[in-house]
Amino acid sequence: MSEPISLVELTDHTGFVHRFCTGSTAWTSLPTDNPPNAYYAPRVEQAGLTRQSMFAKGTTSGSSTGGKGDIVLRNSDGGLDHFVDLGFDGQLCVVKDGTRDMVLSQFATVLSGTVEQPELSFLKVTLLWKDYAALLNTPIQTLHYLGNNVGSDGIEGGPELKDKLKPRLKGNPGINLKPVCVNTAKLVYQVNAYGPVYDIPAVHIGGNVGQIIQGANYATSAELLAVILPLVTDPPSIPGIYITCLAEGLFRLDGNPIGDVTCEAIEGATAADRTAGQIIKALAIEKLGEAQVAAQPVLDLDKAAPYQVGIYADTNETSYSQAFESLCGDVGGWWGFDNLSIFWVKQLTPPTVAQAIMTLDPSKNEYIKIDRVATADGDHGVPVCRVFVEYSKNWTLQTSGLAGSSSSGQLWYGPDTVTPPNVGRHNLLSMEYLRTKAENLAVLDVHKNAPTLTIKTTLNTQADADTEAARILALRSVRRDRLNIKLPIAAIQYSPLGDWDNEAITELPTTTAFTDYAIYTTTVYIYDVTYGRFMYLDLLNPQGHWHWFGTPAYPTNGMNLTTNIIGNYIYAIGGISGGFGNKITRRLDLTGDGTWDNAGVAELLTGVGLHAAVVYDNDVYGYHVLICIGGIDESASATDTVQVLDITNPASPWGAMLSLPHPRFGHTGEVHGDWIIVIGGDELTFGITSRILVYDFAAMFSQSWDATKITPLPSPRVNHASCIIDNYLYVAGGEYPYYTHLTSVIRLDLRNPLGAWELVSDLPYPRSNLCIAGINKSIFAFGGYAGANEANSWKLRSNDTPEDKSQLTSLGRTVLVKHPRYGYSDGRPMKIIGSESDLKNRMMTLEVWG
Repeated sequence: MSEPISLVELTDHTGFVHRFCTGSTAWTSLPTDNPPNAYYAPRVEQAGLTRQSMFAKGTTSGSSTGGKGDIVLRNSDGGLDHFVDLGFDGQLCVVKDGTRDMVLSQFATVLSGTVEQPELSFLKVTLLWKDYAALLNTPIQTLHYLGNNVGSDGIEGGPELKDKLKPRLKGNPGINLKPVCVNTAKLVYQVNAYGPVYDIPAVHIGGNVGQIIQGANYATSAELLAVILPLVTDPPSIPGIYITCLAEGLFRLDGNPIGDVTCEAIEGATAADRTAGQIIKALAIEKLGEAQVAAQPVLDLDKAAPYQVGIYADTNETSYSQAFESLCGDVGGWWGFDNLSIFWVKQLTPPTVAQAIMTLDPSKNEYIKIDRVATADGDHGVPVCRVFVEYSKNWTLQTSGLAGSSSSGQLWYGPDTVTPPNVGRHNLLSMEYLRTKAENLAVLDVHKNAPTLTIKTTLNTQADADTEAARILALRSVRRDRLNIKLPIAAIQYSPLGDWDNEAITELPTTTAFTDYAIYTTTVYIYDVTYGRFMYLDLLNPQGHWHWFGTPAYPTNGMNLTTNIIGNYIYAIGGISGGFGNKITRRLDLTGDGTWDNAGVAELLTGVGLHAAVVYDNDVYGYHVLICIGGIDESASATDTVQVLDITNPASPWGAMLSLPHPRFGHTGEVHGDWIIVIGGDELTFGITSRILVYDFAAMFSQSWDATKITPLPSPRVNHASCIIDNYLYVAGGEYPYYTHLTSVIRLDLRNPLGAWELVSDLPYPRSNLCIAGINKSIFAFGGYAGANEANSWKLRSNDTPEDKSQLTSLGRTVLVKHPRYGYSDGRPMKIIGSESDLKNRMMTLEVWG
C-alpha cells in the first residue's frame, strides 16, 4: 500500500498559497492536475490535531462550538522565518489527505477553515486552525446612526445616537420590543433599518393595549415625516394613532408618550419566511454567500419545526453566531460547518438506521476501541421526566411606570372608552416568558432523580411550545448513550456497495416523477411536467439551491417525455397527455431568456410517450441525429417505431430508421461510443423484459437491433432509470411486476459488456419513474413514484470519491455501531456529535450519541 500523505495549503494576505506535505520528501502535482506542477515542501510535522463538536464537549445542547486545533510545520532551518511579516489570520487554510501515488484530484479535504497569526519558535511554526465559525463573530447590525438630524428633519437621530448600531428585526420574535426614537421632534421610532417589515401591528405606551390605533402606511420616510398629524391638545398630550413606513421599519406617534414606548413588529412576508430555518438561511447567505450554505438541512428543519420565531437586535451588538444560537435554541438545533466548510443547520433528532452512512464493528477491526461515557449535560445522561418550554418572549420587562398605575406618580390619561392595563397585563409585562410543559412521570419509577429541563425560546404560541415540549420530552426521557470510538483513519469507510445519502443533495423544489433530465456542463435540468419548465441545480454544489428556468409552456409535453441536450439547447420530446402519445417537440436555449422555441424544431412524425431518446453525434460516420425510440403512440398503443431528426437542421422533418424487433415502452436509452442501448421495458406481447438491445452505428452494412451484445438485466424491469458514468451502465428502481416498485440498483462494466451485473447499494425506498444522473464518478437519484410523487433526492456516497470521503466524519452524520457487550448486536444508530483527529498518527476519536 502506498504511503499516506497529508497536504497543507496555506494562503497569505497577498493571495499566495504556501504548500507543504508530511514525510521526508517533497510531493509535486502532475502537469495535468489543478494546479499543475505544484510543489509541496516536506515540512509538515502535524497536519492536524483538531477537535470539532456540535456543542461543548460531551453535551447535546447549548451553544454550538466551532472546530479548532493545531497544524505544526518544521522550521529548524529558518526557512519559514519570513512568515512573521505575512498576514495569515482570516485567510484560507486547507488540509487534504491521501497517498503518494494519488493525483491531486483524488485527495480528500479533511480540514478547511482559517488560521490565527502563526506562532513562530526556533524549531517550528504552529498554525492555530479554526473552522469558519470564527467568521460569524461579527454583528448582524452593520449600519450606524449618523446623528445628523436637522431640527425636525431626518431619521438618523441626534448626537445621542451618533455611531450607535441601528436595530435589526428578523421574523416574529415576540412582544414588547423597544424601538429606537430616531426623531424626537416628530416622534419617529425605528424597529428595523435593514429592509421592510411586514407589519407593526401594535404600539404601546406604558404597556397599554388598544389605546393607540394603527393609521396609514407611507411608502418612504420622507412621506412619513411630511404628514401633518392632528396632535392631541388636551394636556398632557398623548398619542391616539400611529402611522407607519413599513418599508423602512418606522412608525410615528401623534402625541407625546407618557411612559415607555414598545411595540410588536413582524418581518417576513409569510409565516413560512419566519421559521428558524429560513431566518438562519438568510443570515448565513448574507454573511457567507449562497454557495457555502447547504439547502437541504434548512428544508428538513422547516419540516420539523415550522414555527414562527425571530430575533431582535437593538443598538447593542448581536453577532451572527449569537443569532444562530438563539434561533437554534428555539427548535432544538445546532449549526456548524462540515469538512468542506459548507454551513449546516440541523435539529438534533434521534438517529435512525436509514441515516447510517457507515458501520463500525470492533469484531471486524481489532483497532476500533469503543468506550461508553456519561454525557456532560446537566442530567449526565439521566432521562428527564419533565420539559418546560418558555415562549412568547417579552423583550422589555416593565415593573413600574405602567399605564393605569400610580407607583411612579403618573396617572392614567386616555379616552374614557379605553381601559387601562389590567392586573393580568401588568403581570405579563413583568415576566420575560410564558411557560408550558410536557411530562412523563413514569420515568421516576426507574430514575428517582430524573431532572426537569427548561428551554427558553421565541416561539409565538402555546400550541407550538406544546409541540416542541413533547418532542424534546420524547428525545430526552429515554436512555441515550454516548460513546467515544477511537479508530484508525483508514477504518473509516462507506459500505463497499456505497450509501445513498439524502443530505448530500438538496431535494427537488416540487414532487416529481414520470419525467426526464439532461445535464448541461455540470448542471442537471429536470422537466416539471405540470408547468412545462425546468428546475436546475449545479451538481458540483449539490447541497446548493434549486432554481427555475423557462417560461411555462402550454400545453406542456405531459408525462413520460424525454429531454436531451444539443449544443446550448435542451429539447423536450413527446410525452403522454390523456393516455396518448403527443408530437410536441420544443427546445429551450439555456443561454437565453427562457423563451421556448417551437418553430426551430419539427414535431415528431408520430406522437409518443414512455419512449427513449438519445443523441448520436459522430463526424466519422456522418451521423448527427436525435433518435426517438419506441413508446406509446397517439392511439395509446405500443410502437416499434424509431424516429430520427437531423440535429444540424432541427426544423427539417423527422425521418425513420430501423424499427425495434418488437413494440416496446417504459424502457430507457443510452449512448456508449457507437452503440445505442435500449434497456428493459415492456415488449407487450412478451411482457416486461430484461433484454437489452444494441444498435451499432459502426457496423455499417450489418446494422440491426442486437440482443446478444450486452448481458441481460438480472431480472425484468420497466419504468426504471439508467445512466452511464465512467464506463459503467447503472440501472435503478422501476417496477416488476407492475405496481411492485423496486429498490435495487445494479451496474455493468461496459468494457466487458457480456460480464456479470454488479449490485450497488439499494435505493432507500422503492420507486419507479425516477431519474438518475452521473457526473465526476458521482451518481444522483431524483424524485420518482411509489404511490405518490416524490421530492427526495439522493447521492450515492462511495469510497472512490474525494468529496464523499470528506463527509464521512462531518458532525450530525449517523453511524451504525455494532458491539454485543453494549447490547448493540444488530447495530445501534449513533449520531456524530464531536470528533478529534490526529493526522500525524493517523487516528481519530468519534464522539457519538444516540
